Amino acid sequence: MNILESIRLAARGLAANKMRSALTMLGIIIGVGAVIALLSIGEGAQAAITEQIQGIGSNLIFVIPGSLNQGGASFGAGSLASLTLEDAEAIADPRNCPDVAAVAPQVTQSAQVIYRNRNTNTSVVGTTPEFEFVRKTEPAEGTFFSTQESASSARVAVLGARLASDLFDEMSPIGATIRINRVPFRVIGVLQEQGGAGGPSGNRDDSIFVPITTATARLFGSVAARGGGTAVSLINVASVSEQRIDDAIEQITDVLRRRHNIQYQDDDFTVTSQEDILGVLTQVTDVLTLFLAAIAAISLLVGGLGS
Repeated sequence: MNILESIRLAARGLAANKMRSALTMLGIIIGVGAVIALLSIGEGAQAAITEQIQGIGSNLIFVIPGSLNQGGASFGAGSLASLTLEDAEAIADPRNCPDVAAVAPQVTQSAQVIYRNRNTNTSVVGTTPEFEFVRKTEPAEGTFFSTQESASSARVAVLGARLASDLFDEMSPIGATIRINRVPFRVIGVLQEQGGAGGPSGNRDDSIFVPITTATARLFGSVAARGGGTAVSLINVASVSEQRIDDAIEQITDVLRRRHNIQYQDDDFTVTSQEDILGVLTQVTDVLTLFLAAIAAISLLVGGLGS
C-alpha cells in the first residue's frame, strides 16, 4: 500500500465518521491550545515577577536578623533582635565595606492610621533618607524626608501609593495631617506605585515611611538588641554595582561577625541579595509552569485516546 492509497483510506474513514472526526480534531485543537496557553501564562508570570524585583534594584542586598537555619530550625526575618543601628553605621563605613554604596536600616511595626473619618491598620516603616536611593523610591508627588528632618525627629510622613488613594481618594495628601497611633504627622510625599510584595521589607504601596528617629522616639520606642544598641528589623544595602554584590556580601558578613563576636556557623543574621530572591521565585514559577503543562498534556492525551 503506497502513501496515496493510505491518504485515500484515511479520507474515506473521516468522511464516514464526520461527527467523531470533528470531535477528535476539536479535542486535539483544544488540548494543544491549552498547553500553549498555560506555558505562556507561566512564562508571563515569571517575566512579571522578574521585572518587579529588578525594578527595585539589581544591586540590592538585605541583612535580616536571625539565621535562616540555626540548629536545624528555621527562623523568619526579624525573629531575633540581633541587628542594630550601630551595625548599619559600621556597614556604611567605606573602610569596612568599600563595595557598599549606601545603607538604610529600618524598623517596622503595624499601627493605626487616621485621616478625618477614615482609618486603617498598616505597616509604618521608620528609616533613613538613604532609603530613597537604596530602594529607588522616587516620590510621585512631594518629597522624601531629609537628613535635617531625620536628625530633628520631625513628624513627617511619606505615603505608599495605594494607602494615599485609600485615605484621600483623588485629593492630594501633601500638607495634610494624619494621625499614626494618635500622633499627628504631616504628609510630605507620596511614592510611585510599585506593585508586588517588594521583598523582605514588604509592600511599600500600603506602607507609611517616617524618619527612624521619629519612629523610635515618638511612635514605638526603641527596642534593645541582644548585646546592646537599638534593634532594627532590617538593613537595606546597595552595592556599588551589580558586579560587586558578592564582594559586598562578604564584607558585610565579615563586619557583622567581628562586631557580634561569632564564629563561622553561628551567625545571628542572614545576608541575601535581590538576585537570590529572584532565583527562588524563578524556581517556583518554573515548577508551576511545568505542573500546568503536564496537566494540559495529560488532558490532551486522554482526550485523543478517548476519541
